[in-house]
Parts: sequence; structure tokens; C-alpha cells
Amino acid sequence: MAQRWLIAAPLLALASVGCSEAASQERAQLEQAQRSVWERDNKIRALEWQLTATWQEKQAADQRHDAALRELNERVLQLSSSNAALVERLRQADAKPIFPPDDPNAKKTPGHLSNADLRRVELLIDEKNKPVNEALRRIERQMNERAKGEQRQGRQVVDVLDPWGFGERK
Repeated sequence: MAQRWLIAAPLLALASVGCSEAASQERAQLEQAQRSVWERDNKIRALEWQLTATWQEKQAADQRHDAALRELNERVLQLSSSNAALVERLRQADAKPIFPPDDPNAKKTPGHLSNADLRRVELLIDEKNKPVNEALRRIERQMNERAKGEQRQGRQVVDVLDPWGFGERK
């Protein structure tokens, strides 16, 4: 049995050394894990504070937005009521003839035209003048294009229009 003891003693010593090394490695790993958990907890707390501050800013912005929206709604209601009053005044003004019947000029006109009738006449005149207006726009566009083309070539063009036709192009 003594021989067994002699063989077992060194083995026990080696095992205890191995266990102590393993235990110290496990302790180091445990301490490293604790440090990483502590760092993560600190990061989480910092993010929670940032999130809280951002949430509070959002709440304040929402309150300002709601207040502005309420003010705009009140303003829209005020404007719509004043608009309704103006529409009614416009209807009343359109119903009245331009020349009152007791006006001496009223007898000289062929008939009493209301504002709505005058607007219709104006639209008819504009419709008749539409081809002339389009031709003028086309001519102006062509003149502008020609002037741009000549300016690209380095020449400056100045068109002087003489309404009486006595001058010449300069």
C-alpha cells in the first residue's frame, strides 16, 4: 500500500495544481464576464437616459404642433366665416345693376348690365382675342430665341420697336 501511496501522491499533487490553474482561469473568465456585464449595464443606462431625453423632446414638439394646429383651425374657422360674409356681399353687389334706375346715364345705355353680365362679356371678348394673344406670344418667343442665338454668337441684339414705322431696326 505504501507503494500505491507513493504513486498516488504525485498524481494528487499534479491534479491539485491542475485544478488550481483551472480555478484561477475560471475566476479570470468570471471576472471578465462580470466586467463586460457591468459595461453593458452602463451602456444600457446611458441609452435609457438618451431615449428618455429624446422622448421628452418629442412630447414637447408634439405639444407645440398640437397648439399650432389648434391655432390654425381657429384661424380657418374665422376666415371661413368672414369668407361667407364676403360671398354674401358679393352676391348682393352682383344683384344690383351697375347704373341705378334714377341715374341719367342709365337711360342712355341699352340695358342694365349686372356685374355677372359684364364678366360674361369680358370672357367672350377674351375668347375672341385668344388667337391674337397666342400669335403675340409666339412672335415674342421667336424674337427671344433669335436674340439668344445671336448672343451665343457674340453679338448683342437690341430690338427697338417704332410704333409709327419711321425708324429702323437698331
